[in-house]
Amino acid sequence: VQKNRFIYNWRRGDSDAEYPRYDASVKPGFLKNWVRFKNFLESEKLDSPDVVQCEMTYVNHLPEGEGWNTVSEWHKVLRPIASSAGLGCVSSPNAARVNFAYPLPDERGRLQVTASSAVQSENPIPVLHLQLTALGKPNSSNDEDISDWLDLGREWIVRGFTDLTTEGMHTIWEREK
Repeated sequence: VQKNRFIYNWRRGDSDAEYPRYDASVKPGFLKNWVRFKNFLESEKLDSPDVVQCEMTYVNHLPEGEGWNTVSEWHKVLRPIASSAGLGCVSSPNAARVNFAYPLPDERGRLQVTASSAVQSENPIPVLHLQLTALGKPNSSNDEDISDWLDLGREWIVRGFTDLTTEGMHTIWEREK
């Protein structure tokens, strides 16, 4: 909890650990803590929060060697990227950062996508750091509208990830349709 933020983080942790699924773990955990926070405010006779923005972020580390080997091969992972390798004086890049922004339907917010080169800290190998963030304002500050917006944000992150990544990567990941 910060002056103007209520943040709920999650991550898989150990690579052998089961991924915390949105419907079973993440959303219920957020809502439980959100209600707990609001109950605290009420018990202290403080105003209930006026929610002006919700944000949901998914971070993916796509390791080098799994469908791509150099930054100039990111086009094998992400549909909107074209390779610049072998173009005159421009050689293959060894680092990159690109940003995309897409509107959500009915002006409910936006989906921001960032792809950048990074090195995974726990296992120092190069990764494509792919971050998808949905941002927007719920219809009101009530729990149901916040919950609905979170569902929308998650839906667009998942759909955006699917739309922006290539069929070749879907095959490597054995993604079910």
